[in-house]
Amino acid sequence: VGATNAVNLTDGLDGLAGGTSAVAAIAFSVIGLMAASMTNSIGAESVAYFGAIIAAVCLGFLVYNVNPAKVFMGDTGSLALGGAFAAMAILTKTELLLVVIGGIFVM
Repeated sequence: VGATNAVNLTDGLDGLAGGTSAVAAIAFSVIGLMAASMTNSIGAESVAYFGAIIAAVCLGFLVYNVNPAKVFMGDTGSLALGGAFAAMAILTKTELLLVVIGGIFVM
């Protein structure tokens, strides 16, 4: 719930939620790659791919969301991104890093 609300709070300014979400998704993608190389977990490799896809989607959305914004993400997009970050943290067993990575949303 905290991750979803943190992303939702940053959705008020043009480009803020998309940019910070892309950075967080890249971080989780790197964490997924590191977890996949350290263990034989198939799920960690999937998290790395999922994080890369989320980052690409956020960067593509950012083109239309910079000032002046033509498209607004809304609650559906921001809550889905927060839920995706929480799911990636749970799947890679790095829940404490979610607090560190999610800190960019509340600073």
